Amino acid sequence: MEKKSKFLTPKSLWEDFDGGQPLKETKIDEMKYNGIVYEKYYFSGRETDTDRVRVFGLYVTPENGAKKRNAVLYVPDVTDKVSYEVLNEYVAMGYSVLTVDLYGKREDEENYTRYPADVSYANYEERGRHLDYADSSAKETCEYEWTCALRYAINFLEQKNAGAKIAAVGVKRGGNLVWQLAATDERLSCCAIMFGAGWSAYDGIYKYSEEDIVMDEERRRFIAAVDAHAYAPYVNCPVLFLTSTNSDEYDFDRANDTLSRIKGGVEYRFNFVANYNNYLDEHCKKDIELFLKARLSDGNTEFPASPELTLSQEGNYLKAALSYSDADDVAETKVYVSDGGLNPARRDWESCDRIGGEGNSENFGFVLRGNDRMVFAYGVVRYKSGWTASSKVAALRVTGV
Repeated sequence: MEKKSKFLTPKSLWEDFDGGQPLKETKIDEMKYNGIVYEKYYFSGRETDTDRVRVFGLYVTPENGAKKRNAVLYVPDVTDKVSYEVLNEYVAMGYSVLTVDLYGKREDEENYTRYPADVSYANYEERGRHLDYADSSAKETCEYEWTCALRYAINFLEQKNAGAKIAAVGVKRGGNLVWQLAATDERLSCCAIMFGAGWSAYDGIYKYSEEDIVMDEERRRFIAAVDAHAYAPYVNCPVLFLTSTNSDEYDFDRANDTLSRIKGGVEYRFNFVANYNNYLDEHCKKDIELFLKARLSDGNTEFPASPELTLSQEGNYLKAALSYSDADDVAETKVYVSDGGLNPARRDWESCDRIGGEGNSENFGFVLRGNDRMVFAYGVVRYKSGWTASSKVAALRVTGV
């Protein structure tokens, strides 16, 4: 019998989610090394029509320390294997860290998350169209199953660290999942997201081009309740978003649109790295450290307001006006410009010349080299504290050059 189509939204997709079943955790291994304890666990996730998901995770904590400590749920790109080096960095910051396998069955791996037969497509190698399409329902997708597993991972962290604060940190496709998590689970105190910002349905269709996707019922289902940007308006916890300008996997222009969807009153911070592809720099790493400390430990720490950039054209000259707060604490300012290219991954970003300014504002200039084309620019402000913040991207069509 053909399955009946069902159109869902981020709210209706999750309204009947049962996240309260017992974890039934089993510790299968423990290792201590260099003052850190590494424990491998299985615990139960959601119940499907045939069985419960059995989630495999690695829980990492300092060997000596308080039983209750603030915790990080680290969600790497789904295809990545565990990086002990990355987990150790968060432990060094003083957090307990949990990462869980979402990939599922993998050759030569003894331990992995077991998905029941009726949702076998949650195994990455058996994903078929369930990864990028919602042919029947948003509930019958890899993203739904993976986010369910992450919500039970929060249960695990709560059980291990009763009363502590929890943050989620997501990278690439893992970042897309954290948008869903931050919009549907109020237990998160904050989240840090790298690269992933939704718009998967628009892959290869650039924001400033005249091309658009072919919209049909399936695309509407996917965009409405699966694509990560649909969840941005529902996020309630503070967000730190970090990405590179030239990622060929995650559209830089559309990431700015996702940030603009976050509702008023919800804190969000962001930093962009010029001319990097699928990696970030040390300034981003420092931002994560400061952000987690502020929102998990310090509580009332206030960051400077995000800088703002405005563009204007005078003949063949582009003027960029950068404004920011806390001028006495500023260590460095920059404005990056790219004059052309609808594909953000192919742009060449150049640093502008500073031409003046005072107080909380500076002016930068750039000689234009083409006519009737888009120019893109954004500002970066680094503070003495180590905090780095970017403005959103400004775009201007130049003419008469």
